Amino acid sequence: MVSLLVLVIFWIALCVLVLFGCTRGLCGSWWAIIIIVCCLVCVIGCYVVIVRQPRSDVKPPFQTPFVPWIPLVSVMVNVALMIALPSDTWIRFVVWLTIGNV
Repeated sequence: MVSLLVLVIFWIALCVLVLFGCTRGLCGSWWAIIIIVCCLVCVIGCYVVIVRQPRSDVKPPFQTPFVPWIPLVSVMVNVALMIALPSDTWIRFVVWLTIGNV
């Protein structure tokens, strides 16, 4: 649970830096490259921790193929897509979420 939370946090940081930093010309600077590499190392480390979790010996009647990999890839893709959304969409989402929860 903790490694998944850390994975999402570092993936969000990586996506923000790559999507917004590269459009402003920051990807060529040395400190941005160090941050990107550190985020990638942390993401890969979290992947290793998640994949090495012990599995149950009981064989269920149905198994989803590629279980640790498909959810991890879907988290990466969804976070990248959410970061790429414009701010107007996030404002509309928060407004409608607030209206729906009232």
